[in-house]
Amino acid sequence: MNAINRLFSSRQLYDYNQDDPLFLAAVKEVTAFHLKHCEAYQKILATQDFALDKMAEISQLPPLPTLLLKSTPLLSIPKHRLKLVSTTSGTSGTPVSVGFDWSAIYNGQKMLRRMLAYHQLFSFKPVHYLILGYQPHKSNQMGAARTANVATYLAPAKSRTYALNYTDQGYQLNIEGLEKALTAFTTQKTPVRILGFPSYFYFLLDYLKTNQIHLQLPPGSLVFLGGGWKQFANVAIDKNELVALAGEVLGLSQSDIHEFFGVVEHNVPYFTCSNSHFHIPLYSRVIIRDIKTLKPLPYGQPGLLNLITPLMKSHPLTSILTDDIAILHPTTKCGCGNPADFFEVLRRAGLADIKTCVNLSADYLSGGH
Repeated sequence: MNAINRLFSSRQLYDYNQDDPLFLAAVKEVTAFHLKHCEAYQKILATQDFALDKMAEISQLPPLPTLLLKSTPLLSIPKHRLKLVSTTSGTSGTPVSVGFDWSAIYNGQKMLRRMLAYHQLFSFKPVHYLILGYQPHKSNQMGAARTANVATYLAPAKSRTYALNYTDQGYQLNIEGLEKALTAFTTQKTPVRILGFPSYFYFLLDYLKTNQIHLQLPPGSLVFLGGGWKQFANVAIDKNELVALAGEVLGLSQSDIHEFFGVVEHNVPYFTCSNSHFHIPLYSRVIIRDIKTLKPLPYGQPGLLNLITPLMKSHPLTSILTDDIAILHPTTKCGCGNPADFFEVLRRAGLADIKTCVNLSADYLSGGH
């Protein structure tokens, strides 16, 4: 078994310090694969001096900005070997498509099952699903839509109600259907699972409150949020405010509300702990980089979020530089008992930050640093 497969077969999940050599070996293995099979990636790495002989040198692997991938598709295997394709929403410009081969699908499924079990999101009890997103359709390849659909298999589905239904005229908002479904669910004992973007959840709660609709969801109900506020960042509210509103309108508490963070270009999910922190699993590492220099920053300092994983062979996405501003914290700052460090996402980078990042990345990848 190669290093990549061994890494994604490990059961350590979060208590993984002894597995650092395995992670390093997997990164070296996948980097060598991309160097051999992706000419564009060869040119990028040829401009850089880096080594991967110890974990501290992981940060030397040039991070590819997600912005670069919008204009420069990179592929390390023939297109016919791509068995699944996901795209970004494209809310900040041109969408990015990411394809998976069988090895990434296999290892990704093992990773996901283990993480979902760890966070106790599996259940054998049937539930009603309220999906604050898109009804599945063959024309929709967005990663967010696919993630939401997969999440409806974490517990047997008694029903599925979507915020956006597919019609002959395209997707149509179904706010009245959501209200009707929620009202009906409160008369039953079957738990309800609400899935979707935090912005859509807020809009639903605000709609219910504005119309003086206050419900009590059945015991065992939960909310599973992901994807951030994106184009609705201007109306984003603090998570504590969102929890308070959910309690007021639906009778939910903080322990009923779960959140995950992920990007299509990275494909390792991050789930919140009991203290609402994103701890870093065995399958990835996180570096926070200075916006002006791209140098790694220590704990507690905000910068661009750099995500590293050796999962993908289809594209050289081993080290990805997102346009999220985040902070890395040691696990001692959490207190939930999870031994892994965690990161906190502050916001999306502003226009000035993005322009700086684009210019610096172009210089960085052309050998200027």
